[in-house]
Amino acid sequence: MRNKGITYFTEVSEAVSMLIRNTSFTPRIVIGRPRDLVGRPLVEDVVSPVDRHPYDMSHVDGFAIRSIDSISASEKSPVRLRIEGCIKPSTSHKPIEPGKAVKIYTGGYLPPGADAVAPIEEVEVKGGELLIFRRYLSYENVDKKGSDVRRGEILSRSGEILTSTKAALFEALGIMEVRVADKPIIGVLAFGDELTDDPEKISDGKTLNFLSPVVENMLENLGCISKYYGITPDNVELAKKKIKDASRECDALITIGGSSVSEIDVASIALRELSDIFVRGLKLQPGRVGGFAIMNGKPIIILPGLIHSTINVFNYLAAPLICHIQGIDYQSLIDKFDAKLAQEVSLHKWKGFRRIIWVKLTHHNDELLATPRHGQSSLISLISHSEGYIEAPPDVERLEAQSKVRVSRPAWLWFKVLR
Repeated sequence: MRNKGITYFTEVSEAVSMLIRNTSFTPRIVIGRPRDLVGRPLVEDVVSPVDRHPYDMSHVDGFAIRSIDSISASEKSPVRLRIEGCIKPSTSHKPIEPGKAVKIYTGGYLPPGADAVAPIEEVEVKGGELLIFRRYLSYENVDKKGSDVRRGEILSRSGEILTSTKAALFEALGIMEVRVADKPIIGVLAFGDELTDDPEKISDGKTLNFLSPVVENMLENLGCISKYYGITPDNVELAKKKIKDASRECDALITIGGSSVSEIDVASIALRELSDIFVRGLKLQPGRVGGFAIMNGKPIIILPGLIHSTINVFNYLAAPLICHIQGIDYQSLIDKFDAKLAQEVSLHKWKGFRRIIWVKLTHHNDELLATPRHGQSSLISLISHSEGYIEAPPDVERLEAQSKVRVSRPAWLWFKVLR
């Protein structure tokens, strides 16, 4: 089959919607203790079964008292209360009587009738009596029942990534079991006669396949299990076999290279033949020859083989899909902030496309400056020295120097977002 040229470029948002709408995926659920599932997205809301604190609790070391007993206290005329007993954390005490005080430690539950705590550094003890030198208000130095968490309160929403602090909160409330999405398995297939994974073969005229590790790292940062299927040569039948074999073992596939329109772009030729839906050509620059395919409900993301295009299509197609199948809000993983454009950017080509300009960030006179990184989409150094990107509006031909721009910084490019 001959490879056909691209006659139509699909809007990125339309492509994402079509991709997600036609993907058949049933997430696998993992059930376990919160501390063991940190870094995974929850698949259901988590609600507190109890109040925390379960009782009024002392915020300081001191003496539990009835605030009404301290009304007349002053430096010149301290109130004297009889000390009876001591409360340590997790111990109880009989109700407090008028004119009495109970020694209490931080974290101890107030005895019934007490509604304030006089800190130890503000009082004096003489014999068995406590001297109070000022009035204490009701609930002063007290963490009230339910002041941390109320019973029935929603602690986390479905799709939220479980953090170590949330896991600690759940377990403190007695929640010892949560449900999270299991890691999706994503197959990675590289295409091209010119590629090698062996650095020693570079001297033989081969090109090192450095894109597959980049893609695998981004997948793992998004909480996936990446499964690398090696390099497939420029042979359509071999490409079809590799794609079919990988699709049986994975939840989704990502192809790298072979996405353009020549007779050696075998990934596109094979996917056009195998797929129920085949979309190639995006209104995204760099990245216009990227796309996706759907084969028996299974999504296949088509990444071009030049690094800027590879990463752009991953950011705009693969990442939204991966977040969707894990129930995560894709936009929540992209840090966005304003900066001032350090240099003018001319944008005469590809009008009507989303044009991605990678930038270097610096601070100058308390301002954040975004310096455009110019060059061809094959330049590795250009993108490796960048710290984010800006998206030029489709209809503009120039971004003025010193104008305000919005910088995007996808977390998965730099950090492990999920585990």
